[in-house]
Amino acid sequence: MIEGDYIRVEIYGDKAMIRDSWIRLKNLLREYSVESEAGYRAKRLFKDIGLAIPLDALAEALKIKGYKADSDSEAIYTTAPYDEVVAVATLIKEALESLKEIRASRTAKRLIVSAYAVTGLSVYDIITRSTELGLLEEDPEGKILIKKDWKEALRDLVKVIEGERRA
Repeated sequence: MIEGDYIRVEIYGDKAMIRDSWIRLKNLLREYSVESEAGYRAKRLFKDIGLAIPLDALAEALKIKGYKADSDSEAIYTTAPYDEVVAVATLIKEALESLKEIRASRTAKRLIVSAYAVTGLSVYDIITRSTELGLLEEDPEGKILIKKDWKEALRDLVKVIEGERRA
């Protein structure tokens, strides 16, 4: 029952059923609660978007969009509202799905999916543009490699793309 800003849960059953329900409810609350300042649990986010994504790529995309953001293996900490975090994470998920058939290093993929979430360009356009700018290269076996730190390359790529859009 919802009462204002509170939810009241009534559990009926024998002692074992109530105990089991109580444990499940506590786990659910732990999963969906915000532990620290604007921190969102990775498990909750992955469940909401339907895929585990690299949280560092999400954090970088949010930073470029103007939010403070950081991550660890358990959560993403950001000033962005949860709806925005989900929206950007969903874009990263889409980019990862587009990259399934493309051989690329992990760091090159981080650059590509973050750039996709920020710029809205297609994965193929990002790869092409990054290659033209000397940020990505293809090795003799056809694998896409990054030529510098992916976070720095992301900032460089976004700067160029935003500059082109303004011109």
